[in-house]
Parts: sequence; structure tokens; C-alpha cells
Amino acid sequence: MLWLNGHTHTNAVRPRCDPGNPARGFWEVTTCAIIDWPCQARLVELIDNGGCLSIVCTMVDHDTPVAPRSLESIDGLASLHRELAANVPFRGAESELSGMTADRNVELRMVPPFPLERAAAGLAGRDRLPGAAA
Repeated sequence: MLWLNGHTHTNAVRPRCDPGNPARGFWEVTTCAIIDWPCQARLVELIDNGGCLSIVCTMVDHDTPVAPRSLESIDGLASLHRELAANVPFRGAESELSGMTADRNVELRMVPPFPLERAAAGLAGRDRLPGAAA
């Protein structure tokens, strides 16, 4: 249903259809690297949307000033990082690394490849993933 990757350092969202059955397939969601422009992370949520599976992708910025006020704080260093990344020739703010609008904050809907009720029942009562530290 989803192939989430970051191997090209750009934001992109592409449908990947099954050649034998165009009604089936998955979404490929490529996410930029935090070190490169636009210095963002991607939040991915899987939601039961009334029997339809929604994959909701939201780009997240770090909460720092646009320009560093001081390099003596973590916020100042994060601001400097974003400023330097924006000014890298061919890979900074004027590049296409941030992707088009359709590659950023999106809701991707699909027929679920498994029964959503069964998946939800398997997670009932859990407040963390199996194997995750308490």
C-alpha cells in the first residue's frame, strides 16, 4: 500500500499501478532529507476513512527563526542550517527539491488491501508498537 523512501532527497508522490491489474497497486512517497533544502520531515498517518484507507502525508518544519539570532543556542544553529541549505547552488531554495504542491501535504486514498476492522481489532488496547521501548 505504501513505499516510503528518501533515496533521492526530493519530495515526490507517485501512484504505482499493478500492470496485471490497474485497480491494484501502491503509493510511492519520497521524502527529502532533513539536511537538504527544504529541511523538512514528513509525518505519515494511516487512517480508516469509512472503509477507505487514507494515507495522510504532512510536511513538518522545525520551529526556529528564519535568520539565526545567535549561534549559542540550538535554535540558532538550526536557523543557520536552514539558511545554509537554502543557499546551496542548484540544491537550495531555487531548486525543485521541495517538490510540487501535490508532492507535499496530501491525502492518498485507496481500497485497503486487508480488512481494516481486523487490523484495528489487533491494535485495540495497545498504546505503543510491539517491541517499542516502554
